[in-house]
Amino acid sequence: MLARKLFPNGDAIGHRIRREGERDWETIVGVVGEVHLESQTEKVHPQVFFPAAQTSLYPVPVADFAIHTAGAPLAIVRDVQRQVWAIDKDQPVTRVETLEEVVSASVAQRRFQAAVLLLFAGVALVLAVVGVYGVISYAVAQRTPEIGLRLALGAQRHNILRLTMARAIGPILAGLAAGLAGALAASRVLTSLLFEVKPSDPATFVLVGALLGVVALGACLIPAQRATRIDPMVALRYE
Repeated sequence: MLARKLFPNGDAIGHRIRREGERDWETIVGVVGEVHLESQTEKVHPQVFFPAAQTSLYPVPVADFAIHTAGAPLAIVRDVQRQVWAIDKDQPVTRVETLEEVVSASVAQRRFQAAVLLLFAGVALVLAVVGVYGVISYAVAQRTPEIGLRLALGAQRHNILRLTMARAIGPILAGLAAGLAGALAASRVLTSLLFEVKPSDPATFVLVGALLGVVALGACLIPAQRATRIDPMVALRYE
């Protein structure tokens, strides 16, 4: 990032820079990729790396180094310790972690937050299904005399099913539109919890909307089928 900012032409190696407050100029000998020092979700800031011997903190009290191995990483821990102690027998080697453990720890908080949001989303989905089912069941019960009259006058059961489902589709579509609009507005607030997903990601909204629509129609199907099995004589006497 810093190389692109200072040298837009991409030729940073060989140029010299000077740190703020320092008198000596330093020569750029290489350019590395962006490094997330805090976590994968944090923004990457311009960075400069210096050898430990060229800093005012040398010798550094604590140092980290990474080892790339073709086998199991933890299997070479004792060999690494022996190599370090061969140089300095009093040098402690602590906090040995694999790359997977480091990455997992860096996203643990975000993973917990995502799990909590997923839990609440699941509860909201269940409540939505129960609510839709209850409303449609109540509407069918209120229209029992009408349905019985239609059946007595010769209406086919598939017509009753189509009528009941058609009247449920309107409120479902209206609810989906209102919910997606509210989700789009709320996603702006939850931007900090999203990783590699845009707040207005179209695929996410389409998939979630389709899922809720299918679930709502499924919740309507049971009371609608129940309406087709109403006995016309019983329905006509229903109060």
